Amino acid sequence: MEGANINRSLLALGNCINILSDKSKRGTHIPYRDSKLTRLLKDSLGGNTFTRMISCVSPCSSHYDETLQSLKYSSRAQFITQKAKVNYAESPSPQDTYYVAIIEQLNQELSTLKQQLHSKSVHQPWMANEQIIHNIEDKIKLELELKELTQTRESNGRQMTRLLQDRKTLEDRMESRLVDQSVYLHQQGILHKDIENVQLIMQHNETIEQQVQCRLAQNTQEKQEMLTHAQQNQKTQINKGVDRHKEALEAELAKMKRTLQQKEKQISTQDTMIRKL
Repeated sequence: MEGANINRSLLALGNCINILSDKSKRGTHIPYRDSKLTRLLKDSLGGNTFTRMISCVSPCSSHYDETLQSLKYSSRAQFITQKAKVNYAESPSPQDTYYVAIIEQLNQELSTLKQQLHSKSVHQPWMANEQIIHNIEDKIKLELELKELTQTRESNGRQMTRLLQDRKTLEDRMESRLVDQSVYLHQQGILHKDIENVQLIMQHNETIEQQVQCRLAQNTQEKQEMLTHAQQNQKTQINKGVDRHKEALEAELAKMKRTLQQKEKQISTQDTMIRKL
């Protein structure tokens, strides 16, 4: 099972590479969702990145077929062209500007303290030690504040990456839902066409039934005329012929009713299927 899954994922990766490397197929759908491997390599294959493929080959003649297949597989990746761009913010966020201003202020304070320390060490050497200790303490405090600021900045960056990942997952879910919705609408259109065809068949059956009823009416009129104008000896023969014809027509009517009942059952089952969908 594990080998079959690996081969299936490699086949899906080869399909994605074929579409990306073929210039005539640009703009077509790329099946990244066919396997977990292509889903993970979606940004690496068609995103804002540069990707390298490493093939493992052997100089041994017994491994000629495997080496040839791996070289063919990897050579197709050479034709994938990408234009990667550096991700940078055109306008810094207010939080970044705040941190930059604090860092500049702290650097200015350090420079002023260094100048004061240098001037006092020159003019008042007996006070230099105390001032040095005080400046070292201030420097340690400033370094701690800088560490806290960098940690908060890293935590904010992690939160931003998490939010971007959540956004990507939501976009993927929306794409899958749109695909499912399009499939549902296609099936619903097919069912509507089937219902229209059944309605046309019912109308045709109704016209046939009306024609049969008209024929029955005509036959009854003919029977009455023949009964009035024919002789008594011919009455029995006419009655027999009319009865036979009536039985045949009743059999046709029974067949038509059966077919109508079957069509009504089909329509009812299709209505239930549409309601379930």
